[in-house]
Formats: sequence, structure tokens, C-alpha cells
Amino acid sequence: MPRPKVTSAVLRAVVREKPPVETADEAFFFRVVNAAFALRRKTLVNSLTTSFGTLGKERLAETVRSCGLPEDIRGERLGLEEFVRLAALLAEALEEQD
Repeated sequence: MPRPKVTSAVLRAVVREKPPVETADEAFFFRVVNAAFALRRKTLVNSLTTSFGTLGKERLAETVRSCGLPEDIRGERLGLEEFVRLAALLAEALEEQD
């Protein structure tokens, strides 16, 4: 006594047979996603600098713009398809750099 103030919910998770998006390199894709969220509340370009700083901030900004995204967007605003596109363009940029 008194009755506890508890709320509950039931979740149903459906396992997909295949991923919702296809990516050429899954490990690199997750590296990009992790980098996008590395610095909480920073712009995507600033967050990507933590893992891809060798490209330079201007090249990273150019890559983000090439995806059709504004330069000041935050990682939390991107969807899976946008992350796949970004990962592909970052992989190309890194290959060009080598």
C-alpha cells in the first residue's frame, strides 16, 4: 500500500529475413553510423571528423552535400538509405585519397 504507479507495454519484434537496405560493406557502414553519433549534438560533419579526419573537414562537408544533405545536418536526422549513400561516398573519397 499504496498501489504502485507502474505503466507497462508489450513489444512485438519481427525478425527480418534480409536487411531493410543493402550496403556494399556492412562493417564500413556501421563505422560511418558510429562516427555520426560519436559527438552528441554536433553536426554530422563535425562528428565524422572523429573517424575520417584524414579527409579534412571541407572534403567531409562536400561529401555530405553530395548526398543531397545540408552541411549543418545532425546524424540523428538521417535515415538508413541516407547512411548507405553517405558510406558509399565516404568509401570512394578514402580510396581517392590513397
